[in-house]
Amino acid sequence: MVSKAVAALGDWSLGGWQRLSFSARQIGANRVEPTAWRSPGGEPILLLPGVWERWSSLIVWAEALHQKGWDVHFAPQLDLELGSLPELANRLLEELDYCPLVVAHSKGGLVAKQAMILRPGSIRGLIAVGTPFSGSPLARLMPRASGMSDLSPDNESLVEVGREPVSSGRTVLIEAQWDQDVPHAGHHRFGAYCTVPVVGHNALLSSPIVAQTICRYAAHIREQWPPPAHITES
Repeated sequence: MVSKAVAALGDWSLGGWQRLSFSARQIGANRVEPTAWRSPGGEPILLLPGVWERWSSLIVWAEALHQKGWDVHFAPQLDLELGSLPELANRLLEELDYCPLVVAHSKGGLVAKQAMILRPGSIRGLIAVGTPFSGSPLARLMPRASGMSDLSPDNESLVEVGREPVSSGRTVLIEAQWDQDVPHAGHHRFGAYCTVPVVGHNALLSSPIVAQTICRYAAHIREQWPPPAHITES
């Protein structure tokens, strides 16, 4: 229990550092724009952050995908992911004419799946990383003003999205070996499932192994579906 508590505190501290570090790249003389990883002519891919995260939180993933030739898009208007799942999904659908493949962290995966339900066929494939498809028990402890309440396992919209099978066959779930924020969902509800040797919810954002795994699944989705049903990274 003590070791898990220390790991959780360490990962939450990492999350705070990541937000400061990535945000720093959006200001000053060395400012990075969300168009920095565009590759005109490449296959478009849209990256979505989680709650209280900005597009810049996904820079490690963007760099890896860009190196593989993907035309990387962001949706800055969805930064922080504050709002109900239906509301955010409708805003996302405005982007999907040119981004049929979505890679999302945490709540971003729920928003993308909600979009798949609202407009079937709008997303060719979803790579969800650390997404609480069954909710996060920690959300019950957070004040409503935090924007976390819709991640509670009791939230009606989340329950509906989590049990809706319409998009399950086109969804890849990547999970950390241990995640203090999101319980393991298991592989039975997804087209493909992968665990990575990463400890912590926020560590998923900066891990090179996660970025490589995303690139591999994105390539499978681009070339053919389904990708491998279950892979455990070592």
